[in-house]
Amino acid sequence: MEKASVASKRREMTMLNRRAFSDVLSDASKTSRRKEEARQVEFVRIGQALKLDTIVKGDAPTSLATTSLFKREPWEPQCFYPDFPHEIVCGDSWGDNKLVLATEDGVYFVEEGSSHRLIFDKSLQVKQLSVVEAHGILLLRADKGRDSRIHVFRLSDFEGEQNEGLIRTKADVRDHKIERTKGCHLYALSRPGGSHLRMVVAIGRKLIILQWRHSAAWTTWCAASDTDTVDGFQFTKEISLPDTPQLITLVDSPVSGFDNQICVGYRHQFDLVNEKTGEAQKLHVIEGNKGHLIAAIDIYEDDEAELLLCYNHMTHFQKLFEEGTSEFDFQWNAVPEAIGNRLFFFSSSDNL
Repeated sequence: MEKASVASKRREMTMLNRRAFSDVLSDASKTSRRKEEARQVEFVRIGQALKLDTIVKGDAPTSLATTSLFKREPWEPQCFYPDFPHEIVCGDSWGDNKLVLATEDGVYFVEEGSSHRLIFDKSLQVKQLSVVEAHGILLLRADKGRDSRIHVFRLSDFEGEQNEGLIRTKADVRDHKIERTKGCHLYALSRPGGSHLRMVVAIGRKLIILQWRHSAAWTTWCAASDTDTVDGFQFTKEISLPDTPQLITLVDSPVSGFDNQICVGYRHQFDLVNEKTGEAQKLHVIEGNKGHLIAAIDIYEDDEAELLLCYNHMTHFQKLFEEGTSEFDFQWNAVPEAIGNRLFFFSSSDNL
């Protein structure tokens, strides 16, 4: 009896020990599992941060061959002019080291490594300007209301020692204005690389289309003969609109046989207007009562035209000229002042 009792107690003790040990192992397993899950979450977080950094650096995130911790970022900020003293209204680049900047105090020519110089005084209030290097011209949209016009100058008018001290006034631009653009409030140019330079000008509820008489190829071969200014632009067409546009963008057809288009932004929607026929189709509707239009940017990839329609906190991406169009939106955490693909930027301070 004693042996049986001892054996029974021994079995009970063994079972209790196993149960206690099992509880300890179970708790340890749960703790270990939690630590492993936390480690995996942290691993994913670090991996995503590294992937984002790789994308910002310009490397393909799925390619080990192109990923490098020591590769430089493709767009590194470079201070072009550290102490420009005026608030910039608009501007454009000229070559690799020059800028033309419009301010309320006049229009300035800025060259890297040199001091800025005034080329138009403040009597000429420039609202929009473009440097067209392919044809050697500078376009200015100046003044407002019915007095607003587009003016054309040769870039050579601002080069050389003889022009360094020359400051033009409003009286000096009379012979350089395109009379047909009287009362204009917007203009847009075709992309560089096309056969001919085209310009669409918005005057109230109508668009007029002008074309430079010489092709870019002709200008390249006969640069000395291309001395036109105002007479270089020839009228081609006028298009009526249902409302006054807030922005316009020329969209060149990348496919032979298709007509060029004009993206027209109104207060509550974007339309696509056929440049040849004038027919319009609704492209995108802006939801809500307040539409703050920023830009309509045409981009091209694999012979396909695409648009970035930027307004409020939103940028709407849409492909064109294909049967299966695709579109998506992405948002900004603040309303941007401008969006573009320029090689220079105006900061909020006095730096360029």
